[in-house]
Amino acid sequence: MAGLLRDALNGTMRPIYDIVDFPDLEHAPVPLVADKLQHKFFTKNMATIDTSRGCPFACTFCTIINVQGRKMRYRSSSCVLKAIEENYARGIRIYFFTDDNFSRNPVWEEILDGLIEMRARGLDIIFMMQIDTLAHRIPNFAEKASKAGCYLAFVGMESVNPKNLEAVGKRQNKVDDYASMVETWHTNNVLVHVGYIIGFPNDTRESIAQDMMVLRDQVKVDMASFFMMTPLPGSKDHWKMVQDCVPIDADLNNYDSLHETFRHPLMPPGQWRAAYNDAMTALYNKESIVNTMLRMQPDHRRHMFFVFVWYRYCALEGMHPMSTGMYRYKERTSRRSTFPRENVFQYAWRRTKDAAHGFKRYLGLFLDFQEIWMLTRDPDHPRWATLAELREKWVAAQQCISESKLMGRYDEAAQELKSLMAAGAEKLRQLSQSGSDLNSRARRKLAKKAREVETYARSFDMQGGWNKVVEAERYISERIVAGYEEAAIKYVAKRRKMNEYRKRLVKRMKQGRIGVSDIARLPYALVIEVVCACRFCLSLLMLHK
Repeated sequence: MAGLLRDALNGTMRPIYDIVDFPDLEHAPVPLVADKLQHKFFTKNMATIDTSRGCPFACTFCTIINVQGRKMRYRSSSCVLKAIEENYARGIRIYFFTDDNFSRNPVWEEILDGLIEMRARGLDIIFMMQIDTLAHRIPNFAEKASKAGCYLAFVGMESVNPKNLEAVGKRQNKVDDYASMVETWHTNNVLVHVGYIIGFPNDTRESIAQDMMVLRDQVKVDMASFFMMTPLPGSKDHWKMVQDCVPIDADLNNYDSLHETFRHPLMPPGQWRAAYNDAMTALYNKESIVNTMLRMQPDHRRHMFFVFVWYRYCALEGMHPMSTGMYRYKERTSRRSTFPRENVFQYAWRRTKDAAHGFKRYLGLFLDFQEIWMLTRDPDHPRWATLAELREKWVAAQQCISESKLMGRYDEAAQELKSLMAAGAEKLRQLSQSGSDLNSRARRKLAKKAREVETYARSFDMQGGWNKVVEAERYISERIVAGYEEAAIKYVAKRRKMNEYRKRLVKRMKQGRIGVSDIARLPYALVIEVVCACRFCLSLLMLHK
């Protein structure tokens, strides 16, 4: 760096500086947390540390191996631990170890042992880390990471398609091992957040939709951050595209993982970005969030509830979670110099429209997460445990039915549905007869629902064709799963009825067809909305505590 600055000062800079000998980091000081900046962050007690740099693998889309090298360079464990302990005295207790692959740091065990010792002394330090898909196989790594306070592992999964992994040189990832890898981390009470790239050579919009079902329902990750494949300068992919004269976007402002920066071989312009949006929707729709929350370890539910609010907001807004928050500051004087400065009135009008759009979006999120909270607030209770089991069986059945449809095996799909209906009816009956805290009215509803399901199952025609399968799928979703939720969990039915009423009222207002019955029901609807909102807000306050 000294030589580069000297050349810049003298006006003799070279076009390329090829660094052959990377500097040693063993005794490099850890940058101090700046109090002047810390207060601007939402999480004021969090900081970052890179304990090592580099990565031993050779993924073609990655710049790290060229910028930081493939040989691991690392700070001494004593240096890292000293910085963490000093920061703790200043109120910093949460860390993101920004190493591109912490598990390949030669002194990872010394660092984790030091953190375990600190926690034994009462220092409540927790952290998240970036690792590869094979890290859980390193002896003692997962166990020690958990004891040291690791609450989340960010894993470079990238794809569930083996052909894509082969195409980009990520041969170390074994798709068949993904589910067991996630299960291992869950066993150690660590969340799994994966990085996933949309737009590898073999991707299509249809294949990505199928891959999302695998990622969500079979691998069962807790979260995924999606990135559109981008030929970043410094990566092998970028070098090869330049060598092959492949047209790529010249505007580096678009290299943000949200833009199509080159022509994809299997997706026409626009479809690639649409596939990204589909992926975000698949992972962060209400159904997916409920399923994930119901199977999540108790220690993480509070934290992940609020993270899901953020990620669902980004999915609805079409933004990348790592590029935005829940509210964007847009100061009038902070525009890029190439854009004209708005006058006060232009700025005020634009921000007023932003605020109106934001209010509508935040209100929708508030109502969505009321229902999500109702469905996931106590997964250890028999009612919610039954719901989790019903939903898990329904997800597994959908996978089986989808595969049967592809293979044209009607008998298998029909039998799967019939078995699921029988199991669902039995679960409903058991809960209606159990000693849970359900009132007599809810018990009667569940018993009635069990009889309805049994009657439908008996009348289900095993030779009725695929239309009967589609009809049965809808029945299970709407009458068994949703019906159970509305009968067994308080206020879910009211929340959904209010949602329907609100949508119908807005539609009729736009059409100018508001009826007397709509107006007459408005006071009751407002009362229910206030009650639900108060219960929800009180629960959020308790979650914060």
